[in-house]
Amino acid sequence: MAAAGTALTALLAVLALGALGVGDAQAAPGDHVQVGRAELIPKLELGTEWRSNIYLEDNANNLVNGAALLVYPGLSLDLDTNEVKFDLSATYGLKKYYYTSKGRNPSYSARNIDRYNDIDTGLDLHVLPKGIVGLKLAEDFSIDNRETEALWADSTALITHVRSHTAGGLAVHPGQAFEVDLGGHATFDGYTGNPDATSAGSNGRLNNRLSYGPDLGMDWSFFPRTALLLDFSMNWFTWDNNTINAVGGLGVLEDPGDVIFVPNGRDWRLTGGVQGRISHTVVVNALVGYGQVTYDEATAGGFGDPLKGTAGILGVAKATWTPVNGQSLSLGYQKDFQDSWFTNNVGYHYGFGRYSGLLASRWGVMAEGGLRYESYRGQVTRNDMVIRAQGSLTYNAAEWMDLGLAGGWNRRVSADNPPVPTIEYDDYPISFTVTLTY
Repeated sequence: MAAAGTALTALLAVLALGALGVGDAQAAPGDHVQVGRAELIPKLELGTEWRSNIYLEDNANNLVNGAALLVYPGLSLDLDTNEVKFDLSATYGLKKYYYTSKGRNPSYSARNIDRYNDIDTGLDLHVLPKGIVGLKLAEDFSIDNRETEALWADSTALITHVRSHTAGGLAVHPGQAFEVDLGGHATFDGYTGNPDATSAGSNGRLNNRLSYGPDLGMDWSFFPRTALLLDFSMNWFTWDNNTINAVGGLGVLEDPGDVIFVPNGRDWRLTGGVQGRISHTVVVNALVGYGQVTYDEATAGGFGDPLKGTAGILGVAKATWTPVNGQSLSLGYQKDFQDSWFTNNVGYHYGFGRYSGLLASRWGVMAEGGLRYESYRGQVTRNDMVIRAQGSLTYNAAEWMDLGLAGGWNRRVSADNPPVPTIEYDDYPISFTVTLTY
């Protein structure tokens, strides 16, 4: 399924490239590249990052700090015509540690924490975007790696999540300001870890999940740049393995027993609200909704309690204030739930704030922070508090080059009473980057 997602991304790209037309593909650095009627923007980010806790370890005696080389090439391609609207973005990430605080220990190697395959791609294709009936296709493919506490793992101390989300359907425009999208989706999620751990197979595979279902969306732009939204989706999901060997190396920060049950099931959600500009300086996004998750008792092992009641309430509230050009402040809150690979589900409340602005013609500053309260339910039941804070300073040295300095604080801590001490960790990253844009 992951390979199919990658193939679909390539296919959609080829279909859209056929509509680009013939033209010069030349440009000066910083001017981007015009390919027929489309604009291609190559980008390369180079830098270095230091982190205080590269394994996200809770034990203060085992903390390892380290410095890594960062290489992130990427590109975006945009085309907007009466016949087709096409957006493609792709980023590859490499992180190689060249220093760690345990580097002098001959039995330790930082190779198990290096990352060579971080990938994030997104592709959207809309055929006849202004027609009465059009076609929408989308593919999002990503490979994401998360550190675990397996300092001495022979091969990898990472849990790798491969995700391919494919969606498509018809876009109907009964009127100029009204759109109805009717289609469906299919999603593959694959999780791999340390193949030397007993929770994974010889290839490191932890589990795979396939999910699919219908989607319905309605959008009524009753004012310029302001719309009423209504979305409904249903999702059936099945796991390759409904039982996981939890004896060692799973990356779960508590002891659930020898076996974890991961049940199959079905979920649905309905949301609606308003999104858009309500004044010259204020943009809002306000959505409310409800959803439920039910589980197949035959695969739940006695842990198949459905997600319902107040846990199924959904909501998004976000306001962005732009008092002057180049200065913006956003505040928001989100309540949602999602499936979990090591228990049934996780519901969360998330509050956040963000400021971005220009200090001068070439200096930019950003600061943001968020607090997320997570409730895991299933065989593994716990409550976590996650704090994220970061800030950055950017200098536009040339039209094609930006210099960036960033720092932050990442913290996870148990919110149970009494707290679970093995869940807590802190990590302080600092990075310097050079971003080149052609």
